[in-house]
Amino acid sequence: MEGLRELLEEIEEERHKEVLSRQEQDMVENVEDNTDIVLVACKDERSCLQLEDCISKGPHKVMREEWEKYLLGKAQLHSLRKCNKKRSQDPKGFGVLDGVATGPSENTS
Repeated sequence: MEGLRELLEEIEEERHKEVLSRQEQDMVENVEDNTDIVLVACKDERSCLQLEDCISKGPHKVMREEWEKYLLGKAQLHSLRKCNKKRSQDPKGFGVLDGVATGPSENTS
């Protein structure tokens, strides 16, 4: 996503430079030339979809949606782990409670 952001910023800079150049040229020649089309080729479908989302929704909204998907995935993974984890009713190991050491093989007689 970082490379995509840099690419979009570079395109915006180039467009701005071209607009300034065209304004200067129009003052001199008074000519109308429409070259506002930008072609971006993507290597894979995921990159293409991200680019399309950035252009149509804006980068901030796309990043917020990606962040929400990430958090939702983390929450679902955490709840899955919790459900799948079987807790033993027998204590494991030793511990200290109120200064008294206890363990699974402790005799009280």
